[in-house]
Amino acid sequence: MHARSLAAALVEGPATVNFKAHFAGLAGRELTSMSGRQLPFEGHVARQDAISLATVIEAGGIDANLPEILHPLLEPLYALFDFFQLPAALVANQTAAMRGTRF
Repeated sequence: MHARSLAAALVEGPATVNFKAHFAGLAGRELTSMSGRQLPFEGHVARQDAISLATVIEAGGIDANLPEILHPLLEPLYALFDFFQLPAALVANQTAAMRGTRF
């Protein structure tokens, strides 16, 4: 959402966002829910230490398609945890909750 706002402020017309993320120090970590309201994650442990994720998206479509953008981006990260399959509904629910929260 920040990338969409930044693109709108910097570019007139369509803009493309190249998003990259790198997660390190994952080996031995276990999936968990900090709030306790999500799916039970217990027993899903990462065996790989790091992963890099990337996607290219049109900035104008971020707001309308955020769950559809995030789900395929995050699936490989969650799969590191004993092949955990990230439910699309979980991403949609978390995205909706995030949009209702001010940081």
